[in-house]
Formats: sequence, C-alpha cells, structure tokens
Amino acid sequence: MMSTIFSDEYQVEEACDGIEALEKMRSLLHISAVILDLMMPRLDGYGVLKEMMQDDKLRGIPVIVVTGANDTDSQLKALDAGAIDVIVKPFNSLIMLHRVRNVVQRG
Repeated sequence: MMSTIFSDEYQVEEACDGIEALEKMRSLLHISAVILDLMMPRLDGYGVLKEMMQDDKLRGIPVIVVTGANDTDSQLKALDAGAIDVIVKPFNSLIMLHRVRNVVQRG
C-alpha cells in the first residue's frame, strides 16, 4: 500500500523483513529516507534502527517509523532509537506523503 503512495514521486524499494531491509540499504548508493514498520519478521524495526545507528553509511538516513501501536512507550522507544518521526496506523496517505516529502526536501 505504501509503495503505491510514493511510487509517483520516488523510486521505492521494499523488503520483507528487517534483515532484507538492511541488506538492501547497504547495497544502494543513495537513499533519501526509510519508512520502517516496527513489526517485521526476523528483525523488527527497533533492531533495524539499532543496526542503522551503528553503521556509518546508514546512520545519516532519515527514518520514519510506521506502527500500529498507539502507545506512547513504543513511539518514544522508536524516537530514542533514532527515528525522526513516528506515524501511527491507520494513517492518511496524503499526510504521509507530505511528511515524507518534507523529510526528503530537508535531507
């Protein structure tokens, strides 16, 4: 669903889990932003954020976390782990597009 939102303006890469996401990020030359779900198999979003913050190449990529958890603790944990924004599902696709656009333009 998110790929549809962004594909008109951005080249979108997708991953099935956190391990694949890290592999793809490490192989790409340029990444404007990452939209990261916290709930993924093999390595969750918190684990991906931790790995990204320890990797010189990935540390500077802005990460927007998407989560179904509407609790403050989950959102604060993601922000403390390095995310620049947290968007709670369900979300408005136009608002999501604007938030990502703003992050990319400021990047």
